[in-house]
Amino acid sequence: MTRHHCYRFSGSRHRESAVDLSPPFAKPELLAGVGYLPLLLENLVIISFLDGSVVAYEKGTRAVRWRFRLNAGYEAGLPFLGSLLFNGKQLILSDGGDLVILDPTSGELQVREKIDEINLRNGSPLPDGFIATYRMGESYHLGRFRSPDWNKPVWTLPVPLAVEPIAASRQVCCCHGELGEIISVDPDSGTERWRLSVKEQGAFVDDLGRTRKGEIASDLILWKDIVIAGVRGNRVIALDGRSGSLRWSVAVDSLTPSNLTLDASGILHLLAPSRYYQIDARDGKIASDVNVEASLEQHKLFAVGHLDVSTTYVFAADLHGTLFALEQASGKVTLKFVLGTQVPFSNYPLLADDRMYHLDGAGVLRTF
Repeated sequence: MTRHHCYRFSGSRHRESAVDLSPPFAKPELLAGVGYLPLLLENLVIISFLDGSVVAYEKGTRAVRWRFRLNAGYEAGLPFLGSLLFNGKQLILSDGGDLVILDPTSGELQVREKIDEINLRNGSPLPDGFIATYRMGESYHLGRFRSPDWNKPVWTLPVPLAVEPIAASRQVCCCHGELGEIISVDPDSGTERWRLSVKEQGAFVDDLGRTRKGEIASDLILWKDIVIAGVRGNRVIALDGRSGSLRWSVAVDSLTPSNLTLDASGILHLLAPSRYYQIDARDGKIASDVNVEASLEQHKLFAVGHLDVSTTYVFAADLHGTLFALEQASGKVTLKFVLGTQVPFSNYPLLADDRMYHLDGAGVLRTF
């Protein structure tokens, strides 16, 4: 059964179970006023609404299991009010300046603690808590929060911003640093293990002949013992999770490989303006390279956002508001659905068992 515990699939930022889903789809069900993609638990679909209500629906029947009311409504964006994550035991919620812990089965309030602007949308769940950024005074910090002392981080570190997704497992925690750095800390102690700049990894010459430095272009992905990143400068790299040493580096025809996505089998998917790549995360070898330029141009698909993948298709939306499915083997677009509104880059389609969820830029959740 597919589960979805946090933004971009899991705390390690990759899909943990495969889905065999392909078009065509029936006309989607619409739900308005939704702030974030739903969390998918064992038998519940949990949705945070812009009006401040959080509702748990039973899968299949869509019956309401429970409701919880935030202190106020919100807008989907900074400082991430109404965002949720699930660590396998607790449902964790950002309610204004509060951290809220709910029983996922009943919706019963278990804990409410004062923590300013905690960013659960980009936080990473762990079995006994989570790692997330939050505001402390006028600055932002990264901290590990653990039951039962939720208001006292086990450790805390200053960070430049609170907007980039954290990738964490029991063994490794990685985040973006300043000026193109990847930083790794010990998840238990917060002690820095290593930091690495991608400036030289992605160095390139722009159209004006200027030498430019590399930048981190994608979410950081943890898989087994490696850290994977797309680097602005036509490159995808993998680092040893313990030491930060380079495992492999591969050149791609994508200046900014930002929608890099890892499936459950260990294959990376990248949809660039002209190429669709499958890259083996084990060694960086390109398993498939398909020319998609003509197909994307034919359907007027530009500036493609984050992806999700089934065993045979890539699903995405472009920023102009077209949701589409691309066949992996041929690179052909076989489904196109015009949403009628712009779609933020990070609003990826979410595949789960026999359904696909997509949230557009106007707060309308479509379930196909």
